[in-house]
Amino acid sequence: SPKVLDVSRRSAAQLLIRRGFGETFGKDKVTDKYIAKAYKMNKGHFVHPEKYELVHLVAMVRRRQSKARHEKARDAILQARQIALAGKLTAKEFSDIPSVVPHKGIRFLAQAHTASQFSVAPAYAKAMMQLKAPGDVSSIVKTRNGYHLIYLKGRIPPKNVSLADARTEVLDKIFNDVR
Repeated sequence: SPKVLDVSRRSAAQLLIRRGFGETFGKDKVTDKYIAKAYKMNKGHFVHPEKYELVHLVAMVRRRQSKARHEKARDAILQARQIALAGKLTAKEFSDIPSVVPHKGIRFLAQAHTASQFSVAPAYAKAMMQLKAPGDVSSIVKTRNGYHLIYLKGRIPPKNVSLADARTEVLDKIFNDVR
C-alpha cells in the first residue's frame, strides 16, 4: 500500500536523522547559547507563580438573566457560605454543600481545581489570594458565570528554577525533542 510505504520511509528517515544527530552532537557539544535559548523557549516549565488547590462552588446565572434569578442564585451561595462557616469542613464536605442547599432552578456546581492568580478572573483571583490557611472560605465572588464560593485545600509554592539549576534537564529536553 502507498500509505504503508510512505510511513516506512518516514520512519527510516527519522531513525537516520536521530543516529546522525547523536553521533554528530553529543551533550558535551551543545553550546551554552543554545541551552539558554531552549531554557527561554521552555521557561514555563521552570518558572511559575504560586498556585492554589481549591474547591469552588458556583451558583450559575448569566448577566442577562432576570434580577429574580440573580437573587435566587445569590441566596443559594449565601446559604452555602453560612454552612461552610458554621463548622470547619473538609474539602469533600464543602463540595457536598450543593446537595443540602435548596437551589431549585439554579445550576449549582462544585469543582476542584488548581489555579494561579493569572489563570482566573480578577475578582476570583482577589478572593482566592486572601485565603491563607487550608479550610479557609472566601467571601462571595460575582463573575459573569454566577456567584462563587472558594475553599482553600492548599497552596503550591512558586517555582523558579534558574538556568544553571535546570541545565541538565534542558539538555535532556533538547535531545528528547530531537528523538
